[in-house]
Amino acid sequence: MNGSSREILILSRIPGIGPNRLRALVSHFGDVAAISVAPARQLIAVEGIERKTATVITSFFRSSAAAAAGRFADDQMTRLSRMGGTLVTLWDRAYSSLLKKIYAPPPFLFVRGTLMEQDNCAIAIVGTRNPTPYGLQMTERFAVALARLGIPVVSGLARGIDTAAHAASVRAQNRTIAVIG
Repeated sequence: MNGSSREILILSRIPGIGPNRLRALVSHFGDVAAISVAPARQLIAVEGIERKTATVITSFFRSSAAAAAGRFADDQMTRLSRMGGTLVTLWDRAYSSLLKKIYAPPPFLFVRGTLMEQDNCAIAIVGTRNPTPYGLQMTERFAVALARLGIPVVSGLARGIDTAAHAASVRAQNRTIAVIG
């Protein structure tokens, strides 16, 4: 795919273009820039894009909304850079091969830190925000067992099981990956 992370962010700002349509558009055209100049009849050929949505897309790129989306994308990329982060798109080599296989993978991820090859073997530990003592105990056991095998743990940063999974992994000197929605 040809296109930049910035262009993906711009596409994400089009009204009615959620993750599914964004993936379909980029996968169909293969070049993000081609979407901005495609006539409605070409856009309608994309799965999930009906006439109304095609009109919204073409109107977006002919209006000041595209320039505003460009400023938004520039701002996001600047903020991300200041934090030491990057934007990884579904079409980048750095994107998780396992995440690509789920039913509806996110078209892009904001990443802070370094993605490593071993992350492709990571296992998620997620659960309730109000765990029982037994749930916390089992979370710790699983996280420590994964650490012994060198398998990174993925979880959210919510209270409860997610926090316990990260904490146990860190105590066991294992790699953890936090996913924030």
